[in-house]
Amino acid sequence: AAAQEAADAAETTARKVTDDEEKLRDVLPLAEGAERAALEARHAAADLATLRRELGSGIGRPGRDVSVVAEEIHDAEEKRDGAQRKRDFKMQQLSSKKDELSQLEREHASARQRVSDEKHKAAERMNAARGAEEAANNAATLKLEAAQADEAAARYARERTDAANARDAAAADSQAEERRIVELLTEAESSQNKISSLAKAVAADEAAGRTTGVERERERLEKLNAQEAEAARRRADAQAKVDSAVQSLAEMAQTRRNLEDNLKLRQLRGELDALREKTAAARVRASPERARKLGVMLKNANKEAVAARQAREQQRGAMEAIQAGRQESAAELADRQYVDVDDKYRDMLVQLTSAELACADLDKYMKALDRALTSFHQQKMAEINSTIKELWQSVYRNQDIDKLEIRSDVDEGTNARGRSHNYRVVMTSSSGAELDMRGRCSAGQRVLASLIIRLALAESFCVTCGILALDEPTTNLDEPNAQALAEALTRLMDARRGQENFQLLVITHDEKFARSIGLREHAERYWRISKDKNQKSTIHRQDIFEG
Repeated sequence: AAAQEAADAAETTARKVTDDEEKLRDVLPLAEGAERAALEARHAAADLATLRRELGSGIGRPGRDVSVVAEEIHDAEEKRDGAQRKRDFKMQQLSSKKDELSQLEREHASARQRVSDEKHKAAERMNAARGAEEAANNAATLKLEAAQADEAAARYARERTDAANARDAAAADSQAEERRIVELLTEAESSQNKISSLAKAVAADEAAGRTTGVERERERLEKLNAQEAEAARRRADAQAKVDSAVQSLAEMAQTRRNLEDNLKLRQLRGELDALREKTAAARVRASPERARKLGVMLKNANKEAVAARQAREQQRGAMEAIQAGRQESAAELADRQYVDVDDKYRDMLVQLTSAELACADLDKYMKALDRALTSFHQQKMAEINSTIKELWQSVYRNQDIDKLEIRSDVDEGTNARGRSHNYRVVMTSSSGAELDMRGRCSAGQRVLASLIIRLALAESFCVTCGILALDEPTTNLDEPNAQALAEALTRLMDARRGQENFQLLVITHDEKFARSIGLREHAERYWRISKDKNQKSTIHRQDIFEG
């Protein structure tokens, strides 16, 4: 179990060191980015200073004026601001990574300490394994001693039983002897009292001259003394037996202690068996192969720790370089030209945000306007095509073209103007085929189509401005088509008669066409332009049908 725990701890420590090394590698790109941002800020500041000097001294490259230099300064300031923002962002990230690096250094130091502790523990466990082997070698001796202790314990148990029986018998004899001694002592005291009484009586008899009684009492006294001596002898024997019993009790106490020691020995033997089992299990786990693997893992962990230390030193060098660049950038930012740069940046940020919001609103308005214009365009194109169809079918006298129509193709351009429309005139033949009119019609058809399209456009868009001017409308028209155009214009004038601001202006050399539309019910006079004998143009007002 101890070897397994050491292996697991070594593996965990190795993984931790690897993770720390990967985190240290992650700091390198951030440091390089911060260096690039600082370098860009320095370059932008240098360019801006150069442009300012050129603007102040009026000396620059040939062909550049103040506006160009000012624009370059504005671009340089934008680049500087962008580099400054990038630098600030990188410095924030760098500060965060510095904290992470410090944390990683602390964790790395802790990991190194854990590796050292694991090495120490592994050495202790190896020593414990060797101690377990030594304990296994001593197990046989302990087993023999335990067997001998078992035999001694059995012998001591038998002796204890015999001693206990002897102690009980001796105690009973001692108690009986004590009772007998007490009785003898009581009897001796009684005899002593009697002797004292007799002595007093003898003395009295001797004084009175009574010797016979004295002799008799002397004999009794001698008997009593003999009894007292016997009682003393018995008392001494009883005391000897009591001393023997006390000695037996002391020996039994020693035997008891021996038995307790044997019981403790049995308990120790059980603990020795448990230790023997643990030793066998540890011997299995602490095999040479396992020890070799553990040594390899510790060696790898040491290598990774060395690599991590090297990476940390590299990161420390990179951090020092970044710190030096940061100090240089801070010194440059302390220049007079960067005074209040934060306030200026905030003002420009407010303007930029306002412009972005305005652009977003304008974009919404542009989309809404584009949808409205598209709808209006479709509506007007349908109205124009309807008018063109009606006029064409009423004016054109031939049967080869059934109707005309204006088609618009949407061009989603990428230029500043955005969407554009490409218009083309499509004619539908009597067979129903649709063809582009360009290059497929005669001059008269082209002129008639142009007039009809103009009339349709005027009909659709000139509602509040009723002025229609036609210059030589019958050019390239044959007589039937010219007559049909005149009739169409007549119908137009009849339809617009009620409109107050409607006015038709026709310029033509075709007098027949003029007479066809120049009815008195529409107008009373017209203007004729001619040349006099000096070839000068003159204008004469003439009444309709005046000749």
